[in-house]
Amino acid sequence: MEIIEKFMEGKDSNKGCDDGLFINDNFIAVIDGVTSKGKLLWEGKKSGEFAKDIICEELEKMDKEIDAYSAINQLNEAIKKGYGDKYDIAKQQVEERIAATIIIFSKFRNEIWIFGDCQCLVNGQHYDNPKIIDEILS
Repeated sequence: MEIIEKFMEGKDSNKGCDDGLFINDNFIAVIDGVTSKGKLLWEGKKSGEFAKDIICEELEKMDKEIDAYSAINQLNEAIKKGYGDKYDIAKQQVEERIAATIIIFSKFRNEIWIFGDCQCLVNGQHYDNPKIIDEILS
């Protein structure tokens, strides 16, 4: 894989960023940590940034031959573990949940996996995964 260019800038350069890029020999991922709606901090970070960090750590450990379904299960389990002793709070209070949307390219499988309402452009072809509520509201 050859990275031609990359750039990312958070909303506030003085604070952590909810978004991230992950690049290794097996996967490329663009991660959009969901903007925090709650007040809880996770290891001093807002929920979206914490989700991004968990996902990046887990992608580093991920088996290169993993399929999309197993990958999302592994990422979900890592996020669930990340809740620690705050799991019951987040389970009851939606605004406190750790969440992100993500697009992953698997080099081994030569596939792009979209989890959440992300979109991408491949060879001029647009791919998206819109939320039903966005379609209804528009």
